[in-house]
Amino acid sequence: YRCIGRGNCGSVWALDGDQEDVYKREDGAQGRSILNDQTMHRRVLSSAPPIRVPRSFSIIEASDSEWWAGANGLARFPNAMSPCRTYHMQRIPAMPEAVRRKLIDEYCPKSLQAFVTTNRDDEDCLIRLYLGRRRALRQAARFQFFSLRNFPLHVNQMEDLGMDTHALARVLADCLAHCHWKARVDANDVEFVLAPATVREDDRAELPLVQAFGGEYAVWMLDYDCCREMSMDEEGVDQAVRAFYRNDPYYPRPFAYGYTDVDGLLWQTFRTRFLECSRRI
Repeated sequence: YRCIGRGNCGSVWALDGDQEDVYKREDGAQGRSILNDQTMHRRVLSSAPPIRVPRSFSIIEASDSEWWAGANGLARFPNAMSPCRTYHMQRIPAMPEAVRRKLIDEYCPKSLQAFVTTNRDDEDCLIRLYLGRRRALRQAARFQFFSLRNFPLHVNQMEDLGMDTHALARVLADCLAHCHWKARVDANDVEFVLAPATVREDDRAELPLVQAFGGEYAVWMLDYDCCREMSMDEEGVDQAVRAFYRNDPYYPRPFAYGYTDVDGLLWQTFRTRFLECSRRI
């Protein structure tokens, strides 16, 4: 296996050439739970949100000696690693080379472009959709860094690329309403990324696709380990509001850094769609 990502909950591993499976190890910060990740993930899946959500397969316990000794077990991990609780789920496909090349040409410092273009880790490219933040122009830093892993695409960059930000806002609004009122989950710290859509018999054909980078891509929702169940009362609403503002700026915001009239219209689109979908549910 090769590590394709790492967060507070743990590290994420996949086999080169395997576009179906990913393994998330519970080797991150204390108090972060893969069991809660799976529980909240499955609650969201059961609500059938109008967005791509990776399939949930199984939890592999550290004590499952048969699995760890098997063909897909410990022998595929680096030598120094030991068994730990691991979550097996569907892998979100990475962005193709043409999209990666576009991001490098547009946003990567010239001095780093050759390295990023050939860096194996940068092939694991998912694009975070930051509808709630504009990218500020910065002076060149002395020490530069650029990565295509979880690449943050800000709303003004989406506009420059000709993406329909209002269509994206409606997708996120529908998804959040389903999380709150059908799954009864606060959606705390979830992520929304742009990535290719999978093609399987049980894929839902009605899920929206987004025009971007000269093709059609899907919005995926992932990472549920910080989510919590919410009650259907005022306390639950307060919990959902706190989660909304605590999250990274995926959703349009009523007020944000560099706020413009265009952002105000985007917020109104998001707000109106969220309320409409909430009433239907």
